[in-house]
Amino acid sequence: MTALPVTANPGANINAAAATCILCPDGSGNTSGASAVGNASQCNTCIANFYMQTAAAGSKQAICLTCPLGSGNASGTTSVSDTSVCNICLKNFYMTATASTGVAAKCSACPANSSSSGSTTINSISSCTCFDNNAVALSSTITKCQCKNGFYGNVATVKGQLTGCNQCPKGQFSTAGANCNICTAGSTINADQGGCTCNDSSTGTLPWNGTTNVCECQSGYYGNPSTATTKGTTGSCSSCPSGTQSTSGQAQAASDCTQIPGVAVYSMIIYFSAAFGALAMLI
Repeated sequence: MTALPVTANPGANINAAAATCILCPDGSGNTSGASAVGNASQCNTCIANFYMQTAAAGSKQAICLTCPLGSGNASGTTSVSDTSVCNICLKNFYMTATASTGVAAKCSACPANSSSSGSTTINSISSCTCFDNNAVALSSTITKCQCKNGFYGNVATVKGQLTGCNQCPKGQFSTAGANCNICTAGSTINADQGGCTCNDSSTGTLPWNGTTNVCECQSGYYGNPSTATTKGTTGSCSSCPSGTQSTSGQAQAASDCTQIPGVAVYSMIIYFSAAFGALAMLI
């Protein structure tokens, strides 16, 4: 067996000290690092989500400023620019206007308890997704995360967290996570368990009211729609007699309608006027 040569002083020709490198400051950087001793002017680019206000010069690095709230860019900049290079929206934001000369993209934050993957084009709040799988989808009319119809509770506040929205028992309704409730007499629960529909929707009735959970007659009518046990019933409400009025839901019988102020006096004046005319004719 041939013995391998032994180096008298292993590592004698290896430089024992590594290069000393200093991190580029305040959003500045460079494309390929530095290969020779230098100064901060080697930091001559801006990293992602920054734009360059002043180029590197002398011993100074490029002056890089953070893109306005929610906006950014994919790869930073290599030359002096304005905020228009901030042309995308970051994660958890959505774009309402694209970048233009001197102006960054307009980015709005997703509502609490939701997230987005960011965007490169105009989109809307609907691009944000609530953490809770049982939350209603966000839209121009639903701008916060809440339990969908037929579910009660509070939405998950952390992505991946178990749902905080629980389905109401059969026959009960809920909206926006409120406690489950039973439909009032005279109404039928909707298919999505998000409310009820009054069984009688004919003339003189009011639509089901989610705040009060009642079915009642309009003002100027009397009756009791809560007695309508079958969907499609009609005629639960009737007009108050001539010269009388009612407040919505307050009159169940014609006698509950009240006299309209001034009508009785006006009728009396007409009566006396007619009587006086007849007397004048006799004379």
